[in-house]
Amino acid sequence: MVKVLNNNTFSQFVNLTAVKSMTKPYVMTLANTGEFMGSKRLIQDQDVFKKTLDPNQQNSDVLNEGVRSTEEAQFICCNKECGVNFTRKIFLVDDSLRNISEANGCPICALRIRGEKKHQNFMDKHGSFENKHPNIAAEWDVVKNDLSPSEVSAGGGRHNDIWWVCKKCKHSWQAAPRGRVRGSGCPKCARKNSAYARCSESIRSDELLLKEYDEESNGPLSDLEKMMRERIYWHCSLNENHKLWLATTRDRLEKGSRCPACAKSSSSSIQVAVFNFLKNKFPEFKPSFERKLGKYSLDIYLDKIDFAIEIDGYPWHDKPEAIKRDGEKSLMCSERGILLLRLRDVRLNNSLESPYKTTVEIQNRMRCLKMACKMLMDNLQHSHSSYSRVKKAHDEILIDEKDVQDLVRHHSIPTGYSLEEIHPWVKKYWAKSNKSSPSDFRPNSNVIVNWKCPIDGREYPLSIANRVRNYVCKENWHKFQNSPHKEEIKKWIRDVTKNAQVPKKWLR
Repeated sequence: MVKVLNNNTFSQFVNLTAVKSMTKPYVMTLANTGEFMGSKRLIQDQDVFKKTLDPNQQNSDVLNEGVRSTEEAQFICCNKECGVNFTRKIFLVDDSLRNISEANGCPICALRIRGEKKHQNFMDKHGSFENKHPNIAAEWDVVKNDLSPSEVSAGGGRHNDIWWVCKKCKHSWQAAPRGRVRGSGCPKCARKNSAYARCSESIRSDELLLKEYDEESNGPLSDLEKMMRERIYWHCSLNENHKLWLATTRDRLEKGSRCPACAKSSSSSIQVAVFNFLKNKFPEFKPSFERKLGKYSLDIYLDKIDFAIEIDGYPWHDKPEAIKRDGEKSLMCSERGILLLRLRDVRLNNSLESPYKTTVEIQNRMRCLKMACKMLMDNLQHSHSSYSRVKKAHDEILIDEKDVQDLVRHHSIPTGYSLEEIHPWVKKYWAKSNKSSPSDFRPNSNVIVNWKCPIDGREYPLSIANRVRNYVCKENWHKFQNSPHKEEIKKWIRDVTKNAQVPKKWLR
């Protein structure tokens, strides 16, 4: 039986024969159309196709078009979550219906479904974010996020605005999951960690602070989670019997705060700083420490120019007896022609009369040093040999705060006033069991340390002030007292060139 070809079908057959030498995809496209040899598929015969058509068509004869037509038509996505209107060539919609049937010809849904399938394939191969990174997923904010970590790929995908809740501080922030995988964390904790590291490094780099850091109360320094302004525990490196005290690392570095028990029996850090500054910069003024003035003493006195400085700290100078004493000191200085500078704490009553009284933040060493230089400049002739140096010190004074700190270290012992400098012989009898050295104390200190007895070398505890006045331990006192060579023994003990052990021939 011979089948008759109409003109259209014949033309398609001729065209097919003509393009046999072309690429395979083109041949396959024509072959798959089914629109030759009398088998054209019309839209009106395709129910799936018809339901995607927009009723408001520009081409009223669209139903008579073949599904492989290159004409454009109007469509509506029949997926409930989409419903978009779009204009597209008919054969492209047919391709979409056959390749991604769930998209119902909609190009937007096709892209979405293709992406979902790709995502699911990736998830099947590599796992979800929740399974791959359970520790990070534990900080996923389930309230603010529409997605769950089980719906995100292990690498984090392309999500940029996922909400997280910090396990430590409960801070909420947004970040891309891939960024979390690479190591980013809570920004608030990051700032804190930076501050914690700065505090720990400050303690570690300071010999005295490192020695007095109390690990038992604070924990290991490497695990310390405190900022510079937060108080931590310290122990006294000079006397283990002194109680722990609380202080901020900033105060210890910038204000020179120290063991309260030691502070009671020694000078203030600002007093030592001012004295050391004047002694180092202007030795020609012959500064002295705690110069006697009748029944009182002046904190700092420049003998060459009759210039005195009093450090009035709070709360010690806020008591009635202290106010009376300070007033009498000012009067005595005025009567004797001594120019007095009072550096008074801002919290003190300022009724005291003094020509150079000034109110300062008493722990601001730079301010106090500038005031001392200012007074010198005001009272020295411009022709004075030291005037230009004083002015330079005032203008350029210790720009680096570290220079200020260097003026007062190791419990505020002013230069030339330590036990070791005044009584060098004590080094012979200073026991090795002591954590400190004679340079850390003044001769009148009441701190109890261990000593070696000059008679038999035994160790015994005694306050520094008592040891300076005495010679031997309590157990050997009678031997010392009854010896016919008592005076020779005294000289031997005080002589730095002699051995620590007293000659046995001098003892009964």
